[in-house]
Amino acid sequence: MNDEQASGLNGIAQENDGKTHVLIAGAGLTGLILAHGLRKLNQKLEAQGFPPKYSCTVYERDASQMVRGGGFSLTIHWALEHLEEILPDDMASRIYQCVGNPAALEAGDMGSFTYLNLSTGEPLIRVPVPQGWKGARMARVKFIDLLMEGLDIHFSKRLADITFPDSDTVCAEFEDGEKAVGNLLIGADGSRSVVRRFLYGEENSKNRQLPIRMINARVTYPMGQLKTSYDIDPHLFHGGDPEQNGYWMYALLDMPPRDQPNGPASVQLTISWPFERGYLGEKEGTDPPESFDEKRDLLKRISRNWASPVRDLLHNIPDDSVLRAVNIEEWLPSNERERKTDQRVAVVGDAAHLMTSFRGENANHGVVDVCNLLRLLGESGAGKIDIKDVVSKYEEEMISRTRPATVNARNACLDANHYANVKPGSMFLARRSMYS
Repeated sequence: MNDEQASGLNGIAQENDGKTHVLIAGAGLTGLILAHGLRKLNQKLEAQGFPPKYSCTVYERDASQMVRGGGFSLTIHWALEHLEEILPDDMASRIYQCVGNPAALEAGDMGSFTYLNLSTGEPLIRVPVPQGWKGARMARVKFIDLLMEGLDIHFSKRLADITFPDSDTVCAEFEDGEKAVGNLLIGADGSRSVVRRFLYGEENSKNRQLPIRMINARVTYPMGQLKTSYDIDPHLFHGGDPEQNGYWMYALLDMPPRDQPNGPASVQLTISWPFERGYLGEKEGTDPPESFDEKRDLLKRISRNWASPVRDLLHNIPDDSVLRAVNIEEWLPSNERERKTDQRVAVVGDAAHLMTSFRGENANHGVVDVCNLLRLLGESGAGKIDIKDVVSKYEEEMISRTRPATVNARNACLDANHYANVKPGSMFLARRSMYS
């Protein structure tokens, strides 16, 4: 049994062997890359002749990574260099194995930002992605599978409480009675973060729902059925409805084997709409229904006057598809904590700043959160770490960076779902960048 396993199972902090032990709550994107980043910090120290300084254990509330479906897709663009800095070199070199359409990238086809008038099928906006653009449009399941390699992850560990045994340690207490003690606890536990709730209190940690509703679909079609969509863009495209408002996104998740050109291909289809009276002729707003068949019928109603190929895709969703209602919510990052933690607890990613997906920046900010935290930990070299100083500096930068980004993502969401607002000056169209 290695040090990480022993610490996680016995609940003993790593202070006896001189290591700083990090408890990571959440085995999503940010939690997993943080674990790899800590290992990489150790590798750098060992290359300089020093002993490894960090250990960590990852705790995940669900029984497996795929219990809630594993998500569909994500794009890392302006944070790609940060991601490559975090990950070990051998893993960073495999990021592009997780993209939806590796053949197009190999051919130098980076696609475009394309936005269709869904009534006509004609592009309202088409801007080619510039040559040299660095980014990776990935199938989330593929990327998470890559990130899980080599990590000791404890599943079915639902966090119940956080306590502080002494001035140097923090204890995670789980619903099954197990306790784990470390020197720093990082909440990477997503949009309904228990760690966030502990830090900010029940009321102040609640997400705010926006007046938009969404259904995400993962669908498999024969590649021949996707030819027209592929011709629009080999990776991803968007659209809007000028008649009744609403938004559409198509993203290619997985290509068929190269020796089966008409084999099955997986795509993500995203449809969202304003939650307001009169939509689809209803007196009240339209919520996503519960059952698969009802969701599929609703998508047909929404797209009944749309042009091909979008209408054809939505009217031919197979029975084995996944249709999931998505809550469109946000949580603005805050420094107004309710609990005194001596800066031994912090949050990253969606736990720290929940933003809508309409600028494609939420995962990128999560990557930068982790990268900046690791840089601050690494500043001490082989010397003693001042955890309180590290967390204070991390939170100050994170809040200043992500608070305006969360507001921009909100405005992009509202614009994208109102066709007339998709125009110059809209945050949906504005340039993506780390700082707003």
